[in-house]
Amino acid sequence: MFADYLLERGDLRGEALALELSGQYSRLAQLTRKHLREWLGPWAELVDPAACELFGGFPVKLAFKRGAPASALEALPPTLKHLAADWRVLSALAERPPRGLEVLEVTVGLGMAFSDFRALAEELDPIAKIVAPRLQLVIDGFAGVEAATFVAEGFLRSALAEREVVTLLVRDGSMDAACSWLYQAPQWGGGDRWGARWGGSEVILSRDERGRFTQVHVDVSFDDDKAIAARCASAASLLSQLRRMDPTHVEVLVRDGQRVGKRLLDTLNAPKRFLPRVGKVRVVRKK
Repeated sequence: MFADYLLERGDLRGEALALELSGQYSRLAQLTRKHLREWLGPWAELVDPAACELFGGFPVKLAFKRGAPASALEALPPTLKHLAADWRVLSALAERPPRGLEVLEVTVGLGMAFSDFRALAEELDPIAKIVAPRLQLVIDGFAGVEAATFVAEGFLRSALAEREVVTLLVRDGSMDAACSWLYQAPQWGGGDRWGARWGGSEVILSRDERGRFTQVHVDVSFDDDKAIAARCASAASLLSQLRRMDPTHVEVLVRDGQRVGKRLLDTLNAPKRFLPRVGKVRVVRKK
């Protein structure tokens, strides 16, 4: 067993790996906090440790800080599954893209005029060579309708459109921005799931058997019980704006063990008056 191999050589990642595989997460969290910077290795000063993730002491997600040099992305760990960085730094990987990525998270700076989305598409094109089925786009700065539309038009004209799942993270922005992004789904000729994350909830549109985006999936599966009501309210606000998409099904994903009482169900069902083709909102527990 690889964990035993590491322990025999005095490498504490062996203990971390054994704890991970046996589900002893409390002890694993303590060990990780103590050795996080050591296990992040040469990337420790270049990433946001709080946004990074390890599996058994090995980095599976690296979130690079703004301003990190392109050289920081050289010789990435083979265990890496989720890479997050600024778009211009990521372009340095175009010639030798890493293998095995599952998620590529691109922070998009808006330093150019909103009208020049062709220039944005050209800047995004080199990143298309970095293969990862899931793409997350993050707007650096306030995301209004204009910014969301601008990024969508630039993205849809670039080779980045060839992904299975694309999500816009509206960290600092408006609900209208998230809706504006979701409205762009029918213009996408790529994969199957197009979504936006706003206000603590994630709304994903997926295609039906005819290829139309009529299936809506709302993910509010977070660990903070106190925030669940606010997350559901955010999701309901987004859903109420999706009449233009003419959805037929709405599915809400909650954390396994999460209490979903009548008040939350009423909140999630409220948008149905704006969505005439949606029947019962289905609640699914995420394990």
